[in-house]
Amino acid sequence: MISKRKAAGTRRRAISLAAGLLMAGLLLSACGGAATPTSPAPEPPAAVPTQAPPAAVPTAAPAELAVQPVMPTAVAGGPTAVANVNTFVYSGPGTNYVVYAGLVGGRSAQVTGRSEDGLWWAISVPVSPAGNGWVVGSAVTVSGVADVPTLPTPPVPPTTTIPAPGPGDPQATALVNTFVRSGPAEDWPAFGVAPAGVSGRVIGRSDDSAWWAVRLEPSNVGVGYGWVLASTVNAINTQDVPVVAAGTKPVLATPPPPPAGAPAATATDFINVRTGPGTCHAVLAVAPPGSSAEITGLSQGGEWFQVRVPAQVASSGLAWVSAGFVVTRNMAPLPVIPGPACP
Repeated sequence: MISKRKAAGTRRRAISLAAGLLMAGLLLSACGGAATPTSPAPEPPAAVPTQAPPAAVPTAAPAELAVQPVMPTAVAGGPTAVANVNTFVYSGPGTNYVVYAGLVGGRSAQVTGRSEDGLWWAISVPVSPAGNGWVVGSAVTVSGVADVPTLPTPPVPPTTTIPAPGPGDPQATALVNTFVRSGPAEDWPAFGVAPAGVSGRVIGRSDDSAWWAVRLEPSNVGVGYGWVLASTVNAINTQDVPVVAAGTKPVLATPPPPPAGAPAATATDFINVRTGPGTCHAVLAVAPPGSSAEITGLSQGGEWFQVRVPAQVASSGLAWVSAGFVVTRNMAPLPVIPGPACP
C-alpha cells in the first residue's frame, strides 16, 4: 500500500509539472506574433463525430508530463479512458473545481462513472479523498462504459477569501484552483478553494516544507490562517518564514446512517463538523469522505446543513456541515434554523 506521504508527494509533483507546462504553452502561443496576410484558406473538412460535443480542451497541458499521478491501470475489457492529450484531473466535472493531478496522453485509467450532462468521465484516483477524479470527455477516448453509473455532480467548494499580501511580503500565488486546508495534509478538511491567480501572505511552512501557511481573515476563519500545497502555488520571499506546527487534528467521527428516505448529506471530502453554521464556529469532529448523515435543517442562506451526529460528538445530537462539501439526496422542504452567532 502506498503511504499517504508518498501518494501526496506524487500528486504534488504531477500538479506542479502540469501547471508549469500549461503556463509555458500559453506563453509560447502568446509570443507567436501576428500572421502574414495570405490567400483564403480552403474550407476545413467536416468534424468527425466524437463522444462529446466538439469543444476546446481547456484542461490540456501542452507538453508531456514527466510524472504521472498514482492511478490504477484500466483492466482489459473493463471501463477505460485513454487520454488523447495531457489533461488535468479535477475534483468535479468542470474546470472550476480543484485540480488533483495530470493524466499523460496515451495513459489509460479506470472509468468509474459519467457526469449528469455526459461531458465528463470519473476515473479512479485513489490518492483523492473521494477515490476518484474527473476528466473532460473531449480529452479522452473511452470504451466499455455502457454500464457505468451516472454520478451526482458534487457542489463546487466555496471560495476562500484571502487578504492580499503587501508587495514585499512572503507570498504565494495559486497556479491552479487549490484547496486551503485546516492542516498540512490532504486528510485535513478544507476551508474552501483559492482560485488560480489569487495571492496570499505566507506566514509559515510545514516541517517538511510541502505546505505553506497563508493568512486568512480571522472574522471568517477563527485561527486566521490555512494551508496550501506548495506544488500548487508559486511562492516568493519565503526564505525566512518559520515552521508552523500543525496542531491537533480533530477526532474522526462517522455519523449514524440516515433513515431510509430521509434527507441526507454525503461528504465528498474530509469535512469539519461544527457547533454552528460558519467557519468561525468550533470544530467538534471530522467526518470522512463517503460518510452520510440525516439533514434536519439548513441555515438562512442554505450554505450550511444541520445534521444528526453521535451524542459523543455533540450532546444535543446535532451539528453543522458546509453544503459545499456534500452531495444530497431525498431533499424535501427543510426548516430554516437560526444557528448560533459567530463568537
